[in-house]
Amino acid sequence: MVGKRCVALLMALMALAILGCSSDPDVVGVRGRSIEIHAKRPVVAEKLTYQAPGNEFYVFRPKASNRQMAAVCVTVVNRTSTVMPLEINPEAARLGNRRGERIPASDPFERSAIVEATDEASVLRDTGDEED
Repeated sequence: MVGKRCVALLMALMALAILGCSSDPDVVGVRGRSIEIHAKRPVVAEKLTYQAPGNEFYVFRPKASNRQMAAVCVTVVNRTSTVMPLEINPEAARLGNRRGERIPASDPFERSAIVEATDEASVLRDTGDEED
């Protein structure tokens, strides 16, 4: 009787483990000694609209019509009580193409335009989620 219960419990735990590991995670994280970095899945769009701290709306479009925009919500967590400087450098992230060219990151404030009215459905919130 006890053996059947153990087998049933083990089977149930295995089924839960299989279900829990069957899909890709929505958030990927890496932990070091001082910080953790978490990144959500990229959002691909024809244009990206965001709201700056001054409540102005900006629209950011690709340079060419055959390119797509991708935005990633990144969270940096400092688990220690110390202050740690963090530099985000445009040269740190580069994409490559099939011809071997390296494309540097674009400054969203230099390449975007301020818009008066915006489509609320395309505004990326500070959580990285896109409103429906």
